Amino acid sequence: RFLLDRVGVVRMNLLYPLTTLIGFIGLAIFPLFPTAIFLHFNNATLDNTINQPAHELNYNAIPHNFMGRVRSLINGVFYSLGVALSGVLLLIAKSTLSSTQTITIGIVLSAIFVVVRYWMGKSYLQSLLGLLRAGSVRWDEVSEGLTQLPTGYKEQVRQLLQSPDRQNQLIGVKLAARIRRPSQFIAEIENLPLSDDLELRRSTILLFST
Repeated sequence: RFLLDRVGVVRMNLLYPLTTLIGFIGLAIFPLFPTAIFLHFNNATLDNTINQPAHELNYNAIPHNFMGRVRSLINGVFYSLGVALSGVLLLIAKSTLSSTQTITIGIVLSAIFVVVRYWMGKSYLQSLLGLLRAGSVRWDEVSEGLTQLPTGYKEQVRQLLQSPDRQNQLIGVKLAARIRRPSQFIAEIENLPLSDDLELRRSTILLFST
């Protein structure tokens, strides 16, 4: 939870795939016992403490009406099929491939894993912002997955702050606190009806107190 709060779900999505890729590359260069220990640590510790919590937060970007069905499909069907397929591939590799060839396949699949997780992180933010603007999810349901926004989203935050809709303004203020140098939004925030809206005023005070 501490790491998620400090780094954010988008970056944490990449940590486990990258350590997995590094582990396979290490196995190819140094096929020694310490490398095996690192891979075991990666699978047993980093997966449970970092990868799984970050992966669970990705479901925040799915409309809650569909979340149960999507999770059942992913965890109940695709995950089971993936484990079964992995077992079949390992059996085939054991009898037909050398250890070097098997490790090479592991490196290739790990690289694909990194690309997929990067795409997930990008689409996570886009989907979550879209759901917030549409009012499909509440801020308190998704805020823990939005600890930091890339600066590339500043124009979307500026549009929310300039919107005449009160809910969009409130979301804009809360998102502005997640972008580096929130003082760049001072001009937009000064035009908000802070004196007429207690929650908006509190969010603005929280924004600049950080």
